[in-house]
Amino acid sequence: MISSKFFFLLFLIGSSIGILEYFGVFYDLFWILPWYDRVLHVLGGIFVALILSLFIPQEALPKKFFSAKFFLSFFATMLVALFWEWYELRTGVTFVSRGGYKIDAISDIFFALIGFVGTYHLLQKNSS
Repeated sequence: MISSKFFFLLFLIGSSIGILEYFGVFYDLFWILPWYDRVLHVLGGIFVALILSLFIPQEALPKKFFSAKFFLSFFATMLVALFWEWYELRTGVTFVSRGGYKIDAISDIFFALIGFVGTYHLLQKNSS
């Protein structure tokens, strides 16, 4: 059974992402504070890892860190990050013609994966 603390954590992180995204767009914080985008992508990676853990019982987490389950979850997180980059392009939040777009997109995906790996490690460690 999944605890109410876990759902509260999901709600807290999901709400934080929504609120930070809103203020980031409304006050142009993505352009003013270079680190702001990174924080949101790490939180996004954490959120995706927690959502994926709902479908992977804690008891099923393997003792080995690099398992098929890890790689499946890793690539699922990468797909979510790629989808988000596509969403930013489609909604006009960013532009390919903008200088440094490729580096920015790669760093966004990298920071989402950092959030995922850290959360996956903590979930695995707590399941032991």
